[in-house]
Amino acid sequence: MDFESLIKKKLNKELDIEINLEVPPNQEMGDFAFPCFTLSKKLKKAPVEIAKELSEKINIKNVEIKAIGPYLNFFIDKSLLNKQILNNILSQSYKKIKSNGKTIVIDYSAPNVAKHMGIHNLRSTVIGQALCNIYRYKGFDVEGVNHLGDWGTNFGQLISGIKKYSSLDKIEHVKDLNKIYVKFHEEMEKNPALEQEARDEFAKLEEGDKDSLVYWAKFVEVSVKDYDRIYDRLKINFSYTKGESEYIEEIPSALKNLEKKKLTKIDEGALVVDVGEDMPPCLLKKKDGSTLYGVRDIAAGFYRLDKHNPIKVLYATDVAQSLHFTQWFKVMEQYDSKNKNIFEHVVFGRLSFKEGAMSTRKGNVVILEEVLDKAKEKALSIIKEKNPDLENKEEVAEKVGTGSIIFNDLFNDRLHNIIFDWDEVLDFEGDTCPYVQYVHARCNSIIKKYNQELKEDVDFSILKESQEAELIAVLAKFDEVVEKITKDNKPSHLAKYLVNLARSFNTFYGNCSVISEDEKLTDSRMVLVYCVKELIKQGLALLNIQVPEEM
Repeated sequence: MDFESLIKKKLNKELDIEINLEVPPNQEMGDFAFPCFTLSKKLKKAPVEIAKELSEKINIKNVEIKAIGPYLNFFIDKSLLNKQILNNILSQSYKKIKSNGKTIVIDYSAPNVAKHMGIHNLRSTVIGQALCNIYRYKGFDVEGVNHLGDWGTNFGQLISGIKKYSSLDKIEHVKDLNKIYVKFHEEMEKNPALEQEARDEFAKLEEGDKDSLVYWAKFVEVSVKDYDRIYDRLKINFSYTKGESEYIEEIPSALKNLEKKKLTKIDEGALVVDVGEDMPPCLLKKKDGSTLYGVRDIAAGFYRLDKHNPIKVLYATDVAQSLHFTQWFKVMEQYDSKNKNIFEHVVFGRLSFKEGAMSTRKGNVVILEEVLDKAKEKALSIIKEKNPDLENKEEVAEKVGTGSIIFNDLFNDRLHNIIFDWDEVLDFEGDTCPYVQYVHARCNSIIKKYNQELKEDVDFSILKESQEAELIAVLAKFDEVVEKITKDNKPSHLAKYLVNLARSFNTFYGNCSVISEDEKLTDSRMVLVYCVKELIKQGLALLNIQVPEEM
């Protein structure tokens, strides 16, 4: 049993309550602390008095217990604590993750077919993939779903636009569709009648018109081909991809479910569900009978409940869709109250372009693939300058460049808005991915210089320097940080942790000679270096970022 569990067990036996330990802000205050404020009401005593009494009553082998104000602080034998922390990291490197039998569905990325995958699509994609990785690491069975936006009135606009300004055989990439989309909206501003033409074309598509379906199939084909190329660079892996259109056949069943509970009604010709006085009703069908994406999301919701029996269904989308999700989540809750705890919107702030608002209709979208290309180009330029003899420069530049784009996004709290700025995204100093990746490469270099297997019987008691103690304390917090993400779905905790770990290692490295004439000290410090390397690699992998062996 580890020391944290042992302390909790002792306190639980004494107090008969659930115990939550804290990690003090510095080593002088101990390795763990128990706040006694919560016991004041139960024991009818002051927290300071409770802490003092507990310190005199509880005994744990190899643990010194002190009352410091209202806190009960635990100072663990450093040799044993270091051994526990570092050996736990080494064993985790080879541990196979066991399933806890609980399923979580995560809906993320979800680009709109026939539109560029722009920088505005990045947040959902990288946040969703990081959450998939983290929940799997914690033992959950995760179904990562790409819910393609492949249905809607914009397809009527494209069909009409191609018939007027181009031909289907000229459509090979999303950029070809984007030109048509922009052209059609420019013309529609001059001639509003085009909007009805587009609606008519979409109505034909919904009715299953064969010619319309040929156009639609081509839109999906070229879009998915372009998206897959980007997903491959970002190393995005979905459990499956399923477009909105594929849930259309589920809509009759979904509507029957809602009708049985008498939730639907006709309002001014449209089919709706009232979701409370504080927001508009959830629209399911228009007057003309065409479906809206609210009902398609509801149909997908029922499908996911039936198929996966999940404890959670998470939707990673930006704040602009908050009302939409609040509405249809409320519909699902009205259908079955337990759904209130299953469906969750992992909302994130908007990503805006420094030069102004982005709009597919106006054509001023920052294309994600171009961002990745530029990041790689910048990384390659720096690598050539700093390490001209490095082999596989192109491969390393791809990992560093792509990693910097992902990390820049995930380092920010997902609730905050981000202004996309090339200078900040591609800054290779400070709180960045290259800074963390470089520490990993430096660890590899030290291990290579050591040039032998790690010793199994190292003496951890000789790791007495303050920089060593601080670094080990940071290493010990890895699982705590990952666990926190499963509570609030914020991968930023891990990104910030990795920067902190990298900083702590550099402080250690700058003050403590790793390889020296003292063989025992060298062997002990090499275990420390190896553990830093392993946690950086593991942490970046959870954020879906690759690490080059050399930089």
